[in-house]
Amino acid sequence: MNKLIASMALPLLMATSAMSNAAEVVIDFFDSSAAGFPFLQLVDDDDTDLVGDFVTDDGPVATILGGYRDVEVVCLDGCTFDSGPAVGLPNGSESSVTIAGGLFSFNNDSGVVGEARINYDGLGGAGLGGVDLTAGGAINALVLDVFSSDGGISNEWYFQIYVEDQSGGFSVVTLQALEVIAPGGSFPLFYSMFTDCALANVECSAGDTIPVDLTDVDVITILLNVNNGSGLLDDLDLRLRGISAKVPEPEMLSIMGLGLLVMGLAGGRRRRLKK
Repeated sequence: MNKLIASMALPLLMATSAMSNAAEVVIDFFDSSAAGFPFLQLVDDDDTDLVGDFVTDDGPVATILGGYRDVEVVCLDGCTFDSGPAVGLPNGSESSVTIAGGLFSFNNDSGVVGEARINYDGLGGAGLGGVDLTAGGAINALVLDVFSSDGGISNEWYFQIYVEDQSGGFSVVTLQALEVIAPGGSFPLFYSMFTDCALANVECSAGDTIPVDLTDVDVITILLNVNNGSGLLDDLDLRLRGISAKVPEPEMLSIMGLGLLVMGLAGGRRRRLKK
């Protein structure tokens, strides 16, 4: 109950139309800023075996934290494998991720539910080596730059952000997002959420009592369209322009059709993201 009250007391997180450039840690700009780096990356899954299709990008790339990005997509419901036009649909029904032209595009065909995972842990999972996401205290938010999102029938979707430090301590935050109309806007996830293990939507290490050390980060994982515990979600279509750590400008905060609602659920704990 204390966790439920604490989460309800937290101010609603709103979208922001402008971010400060004075201090920034780039996590991913989804571009192609390295020689030989493929312009188009695609991973898709049309098999309901619950085993995701996975791709590790070439690199290193300057605009990816740690130089490398791992992407996985899992088709959970409504997927149909199709070997050719004679069967019906030319390409079956699938969940897919396409990275091209500065956009991360996560798409679920009509009636299909899938999850996408983006993982940053260096080359071969060796880790980021202790990145300071706070930049010496000058940065206080992890920012997702959303171009557009459509949550299907419900126009809402859930996501998790998992951060682990070099000592193995972690915090994972689960949030709800509403539809974003293009050209969208950026929204911040303030660091106070990662360090407050009393919140209902935050899970921490060491018996849910010790939060991640944001000055010594080794892994960042983002899970999109996560099951929120009340059943599978709709066929989400989502486009991201970038992920970074920044300082939001308070005077520029505005409501842009996106509300992030803290999950004030008294039920079981959210499952930890896997590396």
